[in-house]
Amino acid sequence: MKSGADYQIDELEQYDYFNARDFSRVKKEYSEPIGRFLMDFSGLEHLLNLSIAEVLDAGRSHITGYIVIERLKTRDKIELFYRLCSPLLSSVKMRLRKKFKVIVNNLSEVNEFRNSLAHANWLTMDSGGYVRTKVRTATEDGSVTFRRSKITVRKIRQMRLEVESLAQKLPFLFDELTGGSS
Repeated sequence: MKSGADYQIDELEQYDYFNARDFSRVKKEYSEPIGRFLMDFSGLEHLLNLSIAEVLDAGRSHITGYIVIERLKTRDKIELFYRLCSPLLSSVKMRLRKKFKVIVNNLSEVNEFRNSLAHANWLTMDSGGYVRTKVRTATEDGSVTFRRSKITVRKIRQMRLEVESLAQKLPFLFDELTGGSS
């Protein structure tokens, strides 16, 4: 088993399992914070969509922006936002460049957390707060490994605060980059 502070990698030996005994407790403890996080993240993603549409359509409408982002994953939207706004960075102060990069990095971080949260297999949560979030099959030998991420109610609440903070900053970022309200 490989491990880091926030994750572990386990290999499937022969048979899989589930932890039905603890699932009731996990469900009761985690449902509300997960729901709140996902709703807040949805709002943040909408603000990201609007920001991209604003950049692409230069204030005329959001039609082109929504055509472009229609089938993009959130990770791809963050990358698109970064690429669209990066040319604007050359004409702004260093403080604003740093702020932009921090916001983009934080968007990526909360998106990765959202993916872990949304795709977690909650029946596999152990007493240490580790839950399976990804399954990988090796093409060479067919071995199966699981990434188990540490997801606690406290971590969900911390990440939700980050989502709220980003939702406050994102609408004003484009204006700052273009000199609208610097």
